[in-house]
Amino acid sequence: MADRRRDATLLLRLHSDVPHSLNGFTPAENVQITAAAQVLYGTELQRPITTENWQNEAWDFYESLGEFNYGVEWFAEALSRVRLLAAKVTPGGDEPEILEDGPAAELVSKLMGGTDGQAQLLRSLGIQLSVPGDAYLVGREVTEADVMSGALLDAEPDEYGRLWTVQSVNTVRRSRRLVRNLLRRNVRGWEIQVDDARWVQLPNESLVCRIWDRDERLPWRANSPARAALPIMREIDMYNRYIIASLISRVALNGMLLIPDEVTLPANPNYEDFADPFVAELIDLMRKAIKNPGSPASAAPLPLRIPAEYIEKFKHFTFATPLDQKIFEHREQAIRRLATTLNLPAEIVTGMGDVNHWSSWQLTEDAIKIHISPKVEIITRGLTIGYLHPMLRALGESVRTKSGERIVFWYDVSELTQRPDRSESARELYRMKIISATAARRENGFDEADGPS
Repeated sequence: MADRRRDATLLLRLHSDVPHSLNGFTPAENVQITAAAQVLYGTELQRPITTENWQNEAWDFYESLGEFNYGVEWFAEALSRVRLLAAKVTPGGDEPEILEDGPAAELVSKLMGGTDGQAQLLRSLGIQLSVPGDAYLVGREVTEADVMSGALLDAEPDEYGRLWTVQSVNTVRRSRRLVRNLLRRNVRGWEIQVDDARWVQLPNESLVCRIWDRDERLPWRANSPARAALPIMREIDMYNRYIIASLISRVALNGMLLIPDEVTLPANPNYEDFADPFVAELIDLMRKAIKNPGSPASAAPLPLRIPAEYIEKFKHFTFATPLDQKIFEHREQAIRRLATTLNLPAEIVTGMGDVNHWSSWQLTEDAIKIHISPKVEIITRGLTIGYLHPMLRALGESVRTKSGERIVFWYDVSELTQRPDRSESARELYRMKIISATAARRENGFDEADGPS
């Protein structure tokens, strides 16, 4: 597994006036710096926390382009079904070995209040890593004032009174208030945004942890699959705008109806006060048809009796833009290109293949390895360095087992895997007396309570 694990980049900053703890959390004295992750305590950022232009554009498409939004949401919901675990990395082993008990297992199980909170954590991080490629995990103490003022939004404090939330780069900033770090230097604190015009100062004992999908050219910057897909999404957006403009032109700019001046049209008594009763009635009928296009009246023609020699004299000149059918073909091709560019199974975006709203949640092992696991491993590596290891040190525990194996966050994707239907094989093998009745019942969806007495 180590050879396919993607590097995660994480930045942890813990600031406090004095080296107090975050409910018992006292940061390690030594700053750790590795090639794949960077952990810094109470230091100033070398660059401002700002979004890049491509990230803002990616957010716009996430909010407006249906195919991209569905793909990102699908990926995020898939991540929410992953379960976080504590594990130890055995040298030479393929997969880390899960730890069932001990301080590390307890710390992992209690993060975000348990499984439900961790599902939301993974879902939010899935969206952040898919769109801007950048996110912050913020842990802070909760006060009564926070609860009363609504600053918690939709989050709930855990059993220790800590609140854990995932913040985008847009909602985290350094504050003007100075705090003292572990080196007794004054540095700026942190603020998070909880409303359109409201920023909340984080307590001194807060954990601000940045997790991002690193840009391999400039590793302190973020990257995401959306960045490479932006030209394709611009193309799809232009096709959509062209189609909408053409449809609107057919309704709003539907040309002119030329009526021979020699023709006297019958006047409806309801419109006899207008300068041209027939034109007034016609406009009123068209207005009602546009307002309620699905009504039978909107499709019924207006019957008129006029002299035969004038029938051919009526002319309708239209200014509507003709709707080229090739536009739909080009848009479909662009959507297929988008599907191959994003970090998703292509059929999820295109809606093609044997995938529907229900079966698409079950994935093959290859799809999980290629599309799901790499992003999960960015998250688990970030949580290992930014949460698990500092918390273990705060408890006086080692980040390695007694045998020297490194303790890490890991994950279980069994809820995403597609279990093959082995019911027919089980029945046949049971008749051949190769498997037990218990195994046959299990593969056919029955439990032991369904067995004969």
